[in-house]
Amino acid sequence: MQVQRKSSDHQANNPLRPQEVDMREKEVREKIAKAGGRWEVFQVWMRGQTCSMYEDGATNFYDHDVNRFVRYNCNPNNEPLMEWD
Repeated sequence: MQVQRKSSDHQANNPLRPQEVDMREKEVREKIAKAGGRWEVFQVWMRGQTCSMYEDGATNFYDHDVNRFVRYNCNPNNEPLMEWD
């Protein structure tokens, strides 16, 4: 079983991405809804993206992926083919 990392540990170990934190489904749903997006579209877009799991079995979304989805107006068609971020 994979041990859940703490965002503070990640921040200390990865100075290039100190802003990255973990998000639970409820937080992701709220952020996407606030941006005018739909959860169902996000779920399809997330296929193939990396996630981990909390100890309770819940999906752990990385805010980098959520912010990227929101940045393109919650529409995968707006995302460039190549993105360096």
